Amino acid sequence: MDSRQRQRLNLWWKKWSPLIVVVAAGGWTVITALVAGSWSVYQFKENTQQFYTKLERDRVEAETIRRSQVQEAEKARIAAAAEAERNRAATEKENSASRRIEAQKPFLEKRLAAYLEAVRVSSRLTELDLQTDSEVWKENARKFFQLRWGELEMVGDLGIRNAARLVGEEINHVIDFPLEDRHNLRWSVECLADELRYSLEHTWGLQKDLRRETVYIDFVPKLPSGCTEGRDPALAPPGMRIGMERGPQSRSNSQ
Repeated sequence: MDSRQRQRLNLWWKKWSPLIVVVAAGGWTVITALVAGSWSVYQFKENTQQFYTKLERDRVEAETIRRSQVQEAEKARIAAAAEAERNRAATEKENSASRRIEAQKPFLEKRLAAYLEAVRVSSRLTELDLQTDSEVWKENARKFFQLRWGELEMVGDLGIRNAARLVGEEINHVIDFPLEDRHNLRWSVECLADELRYSLEHTWGLQKDLRRETVYIDFVPKLPSGCTEGRDPALAPPGMRIGMERGPQSRSNSQ
């Protein structure tokens, strides 16, 4: 490039450089504004997206919590209804049992009276000093057989019938052999008493294997067992001698 061309270029630059600077500055400003605007728009869209995403997540979470609460409330309602139904059924069962017992009360009272009377008159016959030809013996034997063929047959069961039948046979044996001891009669009366008690406990719903503490031994069945354990020796406190264990010397010392 010669000096003339260089001079012309300098003149052109001096003439147009302010405009170029202005245009360049304006273009940069526009570009910067566009970039800043685009970034602002991007941030706005991103923030909006995040907002709606969080809003949707909160909505889903709230809906999940609501459904869970509804389910728990429904479970609680069902459980309460079931509990109420169980209570109603239990109450109805108790009321029904009470009505049944109340309806059976006259019969139960008659049965208890028959049981006690049977034990009373039969135990009277076990007295060794009561002669079989006495009026007391005859009257109690007559009452027993009346109960045996009447009330006990009506209010009892097969077990009671068998126990009462055994007592009747022993009564007849004592009548036939009045000089013999009455051990078997006493034993059969004890079996009858046990059988009657078992019948009552069955009616009252007491379990057969219930046990209680005693003063002599730790625990015993709450139901009697003389019929099966009548031959066992009586239990006594430590140091006490009973029955044949005591001799004349022991008795004199005790006096």
